[in-house]
Amino acid sequence: MYSSNDDDSDDYDDDVEEKKSESNLALRKYVRIIKKRVLLKILEDEVDLSPQIEEIRKEANMRKNMQQKERENAEEESIMSTKSPTRELASKISAEANSLLKHHNGIGVQTLIGGTRFKVDERRLETDPCQIVVATLGRLLDHIENKSDISEGLMGLQKLVLDEADHFLDLGFQKDMEKIVDCLPRKRQSLLFSATIPKEVRRISQLVLEREYAYIDTLGIGCLETHAKVIDFCATSMMTSLMCSLFREMKLNVREIHSEKPPLYRTRISNEFKESKGLILITSDAFQLNG
Repeated sequence: MYSSNDDDSDDYDDDVEEKKSESNLALRKYVRIIKKRVLLKILEDEVDLSPQIEEIRKEANMRKNMQQKERENAEEESIMSTKSPTRELASKISAEANSLLKHHNGIGVQTLIGGTRFKVDERRLETDPCQIVVATLGRLLDHIENKSDISEGLMGLQKLVLDEADHFLDLGFQKDMEKIVDCLPRKRQSLLFSATIPKEVRRISQLVLEREYAYIDTLGIGCLETHAKVIDFCATSMMTSLMCSLFREMKLNVREIHSEKPPLYRTRISNEFKESKGLILITSDAFQLNG
């Protein structure tokens, strides 16, 4: 009898558990349905009560599309490449370019110079694409020979700037320059700057520039007069006089001040130098300008 009662009790417990399970399942289904209805109701109320949201969404999407197009256009634009002979000059050019472009979004500047790891350059170019590259010839040639991303970008280059061309040649970079130019598109705008124009610079200009290039002389042919104030310090009074004589032979606007000159003369020349716009002053280290 005890066993029969135990069986009946077990059956009853099973029935109760089964009903609880069915009840919980039905409750969960009901909760899911309620949540869906409430969510739909909230969305319907949001559309009905806030029609401005659709306008905001449209404007946001429009701005997003415009930004995407700007990025795509920037990526499609060709690189402007500026080459300088030394790391210091390249760094200064990059700093000035960034300063000029601080109000122009979408135009990036990258510097490629020696003294940094090649992999660091590659990662920087991948994460921060640019439209202007300032580089020394040696490092740019490394990227070209290793076929990095910048070497592919140079195929679409539109502007090339070669600064201090005479210094390039003095450092023996002519062959490197020739290799780089061979990798550039022929259709481009090229600018070459040089303080002096020896035969070597004229020869490299024929390689870099177009055949009918324009030559711009910022000083004037045969003009030796300075357009800035310059002070040249010498060790002795005798050396000061000698340098002044040499500069006068070169037809330069020059004055001298040293201890052998009387005080009134030194004061007059000092005032003349301060008021002038273009004058070379040669003086001894022992002498100090008034004021």
